[in-house]
Amino acid sequence: MRKYIYLLLTTLLLSFGITIQHVYAQDPYSTDTDGDGVVDAFDACPTEAGPEYNYGCPEGVTPPDADGDTFPDVTDSCPNLVGLPEYNGCPDTDGDGLDDSYDNCPEVRGVFQNYGCPLDTPRDGDRDGILDIEDRCPFSPGVVERNGCPIDYVEDIDQDGVPDYQDSCVYTDNPIGTVENSGCPEGVTPDLDYDGVADAVDACPAEYGDGPDGCLLDDDRDYIPNSNDACPDQPGDANNFGCPEGTNPADSDGDGVYDIYDRCDNEAGTNGFDCPDNDGDTIPDIDDLCPTENGDPTLGGCLAKLEASLDPNRVTINTTNATGLTELDRLVRPAYDFEVGNNNLLVVQSWNQPLTTYDLNQATIAPLGVLETRNGEIQLSADGSVLVEITYSDVGVPEITIWDPITALAAFNEIENFISVTAVAVRDDGEVIAVGTGNEPFGVTVDNPTVRLFARDGSPIGEFANLPVQPQQLALAPDGSWIAVGGPEGTFILSLPDGNTLATLPVSPFFFGSDGIDISPDGTLIALTQNDSSNIVVYETATFSERFQVETLGYTAWDAAQTVRFSPDGTLITTTGGAFVDGPPIEGSQNAFTLIDVNTGTIVYQQTSTYFPTLAVFTSDMRTLVVGTYNLIMFYGVR
Repeated sequence: MRKYIYLLLTTLLLSFGITIQHVYAQDPYSTDTDGDGVVDAFDACPTEAGPEYNYGCPEGVTPPDADGDTFPDVTDSCPNLVGLPEYNGCPDTDGDGLDDSYDNCPEVRGVFQNYGCPLDTPRDGDRDGILDIEDRCPFSPGVVERNGCPIDYVEDIDQDGVPDYQDSCVYTDNPIGTVENSGCPEGVTPDLDYDGVADAVDACPAEYGDGPDGCLLDDDRDYIPNSNDACPDQPGDANNFGCPEGTNPADSDGDGVYDIYDRCDNEAGTNGFDCPDNDGDTIPDIDDLCPTENGDPTLGGCLAKLEASLDPNRVTINTTNATGLTELDRLVRPAYDFEVGNNNLLVVQSWNQPLTTYDLNQATIAPLGVLETRNGEIQLSADGSVLVEITYSDVGVPEITIWDPITALAAFNEIENFISVTAVAVRDDGEVIAVGTGNEPFGVTVDNPTVRLFARDGSPIGEFANLPVQPQQLALAPDGSWIAVGGPEGTFILSLPDGNTLATLPVSPFFFGSDGIDISPDGTLIALTQNDSSNIVVYETATFSERFQVETLGYTAWDAAQTVRFSPDGTLITTTGGAFVDGPPIEGSQNAFTLIDVNTGTIVYQQTSTYFPTLAVFTSDMRTLVVGTYNLIMFYGVR
């Protein structure tokens, strides 16, 4: 009997033990087997209760330390090798400052940027024999057949049937991407690293480069590009900003910011900045929109200014005199979005204030009224009678509200039941509103790309489902006979009200915002931004044949034209743009607003600046050009 009970208990304990091991393997970061408040992943004695300061082991029990380096195995990055505190229990055999667990050459002194190997060793971070400059999976050991990716790698981010290890347009989810064109649409030159050098001739096809061969300029060949190297003519270590050991990086002005990162290397910065801040508002002068005013940091260093005056003697702006544009005055206030109607109604939206309206027909521009909106993205009909606002609920569900900006009243309740909202357009007369539902650039994936049409009272009047294009940009013809739907697959022209395809334009407009396509007031021309470039492309709508295209920036590979608008008389096109990339400013890039002559397809005016222009719109009388930034509304004219 006792033998039976013993066997039974043993069986139960073994079963229990197996169960515990299974849970531990599955989720050690949330499981606490012994209930001592230390999760198993950090518990040196996961089945024995103990205090946290003893790594979860009972009082008097020494946590296991296999290599005897005083670092318990549970916290030791190298539990079987005697190591050092600064490397979390790992050794640094060659003393190069990179512990052996991360050092590709642990017994030969090397440099940080070459994974601990000497500079004369070709760089191969994952040690798979495929150099980083050609490796599409540089941190995962792979095979040549998959361009450095693992043999079982099957990722296809854009779901175009071309796996990412073969796809040079990884984020372009177009069905016409083919292996023959490296997963890129027809007419697009494959350029995996977006450096402007085609993959076919790029010596570093998997790494962005600023050199003519597609590689980063690196004169001393220390794997630190000249643009980030404090000693570009001396091989050095990334831990010393590219300078040799014992050599201090240059700091010409002595402000503690090395020249390589100092935008004002001959002027000492203040308060830890690289540049002076003469007005003391904590915004360095180089970044300060008002460098002589001790202003509000949230307004770019300016003092709030809620009124502006326009020179009554300013003249009509045209293609000839546009070179004489000057700033007449400005409003200083939060302004992440704005619109101007043909009735010269200016509406300004901000993150933290009510939407404000202004009458640009007045000599002195002062607030006219406010709308208690929800601070969403806005679109205004050309006649100024309908304002559409896109907002999101607390749980991220998009909603559409239609406002009457004249009376400051909502015309109807919110339109809901959207999976996503990727684009909105309003017909010039405000009678039709188009809303696109599709894949969001940074989130929701939708299986059924759709454009829904609504009347100004919010009632549904049409729907086009299962579109061959993700609707990221929309524009409605002034006469209501067609709609342009732009996305990564190109721009499709659909007839209204039946939705038949009239034409397909091989241009993917800029994907963010709702101002990447515009139609001329008379409906004879359509202008498009071009994603991954700063080009503006114009087509004649009678035949949908290209009339011209013009590069508006072209300073760096990251520059993008992001908005486009026709002037009310149809003679000029405005566009705004700059480098569209996260992180610090791209060297050489410029933010700008640009005017293009519609008849000649040439640039007649361009204003570059440190601030980022979000939109440029003419008033109906063509006497004022309104240009917005996130903190400014500026008024330009010709005196």
